[in-house]
Amino acid sequence: MSTFRTGIIIFAVTTVLYAANLFQFAESVLSDLRFNFIRSDPPASLVIVAIDPKSIAEIGVWPWPRRMHAAVLTKLIDAGAARVAFDIDFSSASTPENDLALEQALARSGDKAILPVFKQLTREADGSHRLITTVPLARFQGRAALASINVRPDSDGKVRRINRITEVGGRILPTLSAALANEPVSLNAIAFDVDYGIRSENIERISFVNVLTGRVDPAFVAGKKFIIGATAVELGDQLSVPLHRAMPGVMVQALAYASLARDRALQPLPLLVTIALILALSLLVVPRFATLSWKPGLMIAVTGSIAIFGISFAISAAAPVFMEIVPLIIVLIAGYGASLVVQIDAQKIRLFVSSMALQRQMAIADVILETSGHATVTINHDGKIDIFNPAAEEMFGAAAKDVAGQPFENLFVHDEGKYRGDFLNPGLMVFDLGKPRDLEAVRKDGTHIFVEIIAKPVNHIPSTDPLEKRKNVRTTYVCTLIDVTKRKELELLEYTARIQAQSANKAKSTFLANMSHELRTPLNAILGFSQFVLSEKSGSLNPQQKEYIGHISSSGDHLLSLINDVLDISRIESDRFELHKEVLDAELLITNSRRFVEQRATANRVKLSSEIDPEAANAWGDERAVTQVLVNLLGNAVKFTPPGGKINIKVSCGENGDTKIMVSDTGRGIHPDEIATVMEPFGQASKVNGETIEGTGLGLTLARQLVEMHDGSLTLESRYGVGTDVTIYLPQPEMPIEGVSVVH
Repeated sequence: MSTFRTGIIIFAVTTVLYAANLFQFAESVLSDLRFNFIRSDPPASLVIVAIDPKSIAEIGVWPWPRRMHAAVLTKLIDAGAARVAFDIDFSSASTPENDLALEQALARSGDKAILPVFKQLTREADGSHRLITTVPLARFQGRAALASINVRPDSDGKVRRINRITEVGGRILPTLSAALANEPVSLNAIAFDVDYGIRSENIERISFVNVLTGRVDPAFVAGKKFIIGATAVELGDQLSVPLHRAMPGVMVQALAYASLARDRALQPLPLLVTIALILALSLLVVPRFATLSWKPGLMIAVTGSIAIFGISFAISAAAPVFMEIVPLIIVLIAGYGASLVVQIDAQKIRLFVSSMALQRQMAIADVILETSGHATVTINHDGKIDIFNPAAEEMFGAAAKDVAGQPFENLFVHDEGKYRGDFLNPGLMVFDLGKPRDLEAVRKDGTHIFVEIIAKPVNHIPSTDPLEKRKNVRTTYVCTLIDVTKRKELELLEYTARIQAQSANKAKSTFLANMSHELRTPLNAILGFSQFVLSEKSGSLNPQQKEYIGHISSSGDHLLSLINDVLDISRIESDRFELHKEVLDAELLITNSRRFVEQRATANRVKLSSEIDPEAANAWGDERAVTQVLVNLLGNAVKFTPPGGKINIKVSCGENGDTKIMVSDTGRGIHPDEIATVMEPFGQASKVNGETIEGTGLGLTLARQLVEMHDGSLTLESRYGVGTDVTIYLPQPEMPIEGVSVVH
């Protein structure tokens, strides 16, 4: 149901109930409360002449002779009373002399005296009741004004509303209060509510006997209006009224006159105004409830009701108007109640939808867990196993019912506290959550397996609902386990093979390093004797002999170079190559390196050049090793640069303050697919046009290893058919070296 439609329904129902006067009792109760807070004083001109216990006691007889009423009327009129009204029944005849005395007193008062007219029920001989009109004797009627003293209680028995006029025997008469207020008799005169907030205790009262015996100062009487009536409880003229519970009839008449005299004759707001207010609340406030939860809605309903009550007080205090507030409060209560019903229905729907969605998700989760090929285990915040899916049962050889509620750590090897602290309390899963970790587990049959475990937390944050008793976050861990026993076995085999290979390689390197003397000694002898023979100091050689001995010498030089490279690599791999680092003069370093290749470069018509940044004039490293690196790089550049080409050596500062040495050539370059090959031991680029390329493929490898021993790096960039750039970076020492000079 739309909120607008709800508002219309509440408006219609409330208006009907209001029109049927069904809120009257509640309205009367709330209206009576106003009299406790809105108080005012009666007019000073009003005086009650009380037929009180004192008067009854002093006079000593009852009922009093009418001559006494006549005497009191005469004394008041003679003293200057403005008006005297009787709330006493003069409808039956008394003694002739008493009736005559009253008639004469009324005649002397002119139109200042008011006699009462009222209707009452009489019991007939047959037991039935009949409403009759009681009027003063005819001899009295012509001597005074007549006024009605009838009052009609509301449904709760309390007298609130007083008429201004009444119909008596075909005549329209004013009520006593209207007559005292000198209001003109009009058929349009409307009834009013008595303002019981007027302080009745402040209405002037004098005892009947005091007036009768002349104990009242005439100056007090002059100009005032008097109502003579019974106030003694024993006389029985008591009416039920708001605020005061019971009050003498004469006092009610006095308050009615005071309401008129003080402009406090209360009237309700016009019917259309009240209906308009009901409509406004129904259409403006009621829809608002639908957008609020029950607490804000209740606050609006309560504060709204209090505000309406307060507004009605303010209106009544400012003007003789009272606001009927019960229908307005009913609208608020009904609107709030309707919103609660709608919210409860909506909540039921949401709970139903959530319940069905949860059931669906749980069913899907169950299927996933049942069919998953990976073992899945959930652990509660106490470290106990909750869920143990079929894959986990198969992995550990144990049924879910047997491990449920058991500590999760019992599944794993933890001899001598090996894994203590990896699992629960304190520090559940102290290893990185969400990252795989290998652990050794124990199956039910006692066999050990290796599993890869990934644990992820699911945090249960306490709800803000008042029913929530938890204060701390609880965490459930979802663990996925994979049997990696076979992988572990393969890793062990690979590790063993790698260790064996490393051992064999180290043995080979150690063997070659140890054989350096044995290999070089005979080779040096061969080179020495061949060079001695070529010098012809032992005798002249014919051309053919010189050629043969020259081949032996060049081959020996090539073989010695090869052996030196192999032995250097072997010494590096066997950790027997020692560096002696010192400050190096970059210019001298380049000059010495160029000396080894200049002859060949000249022969091949290749131009050598160098440039050194003054900021990088010094380098840090082992002089022999760095020189060997540069000689290898320059040798390769000369070897692969065609005649007419150029080779440049550039020394500069790297981005991190390193010494940067770049050897650039305009040679044939290296194909991108072969760059990785030439960086490996014995790796060589492909031949071009069937050309024969000298070398073993160890130059670059040895250069890279020597640079890396300096904690530096070697990079190679080549453009096939254009040229190659090889760059080495030699780091500076971590601490300044004091007292060290450049080596020349």
